[in-house]
Amino acid sequence: MCRYVNDLRVSLPEDEALKIVNDYLTSQGFAHGRIGGEPVWTRGVGPAIVPQFVKAEPGDGGVHIEAWITQVPKTPGMYTGEHDLRGLGRWAVKSTLRYRVRELEKRLTGPMAADPA
Repeated sequence: MCRYVNDLRVSLPEDEALKIVNDYLTSQGFAHGRIGGEPVWTRGVGPAIVPQFVKAEPGDGGVHIEAWITQVPKTPGMYTGEHDLRGLGRWAVKSTLRYRVRELEKRLTGPMAADPA
């Protein structure tokens, strides 16, 4: 497995953290589902689109975040060859996903997250 992984400490209740995750990833075009038994957010469907994946699980005072891309699937729903967000290969997709993950982390830890007013 080759994924970006971060165990983010947050001061939010679990349900608020989950709402931030759901709202942000939905606004970015991700859909929640299961792949290989794992609950993940996915974006990118089609024969020439590089699929993007984010796993964000709130709990125990934090949010466990994973992000990765895969090869373009030869068969719909069959993803292989995980890649983390480093390196030059598929740099445009990695860069975009890296930005989205950082923005999600910022929303979970930033002042707006800490002070809903």
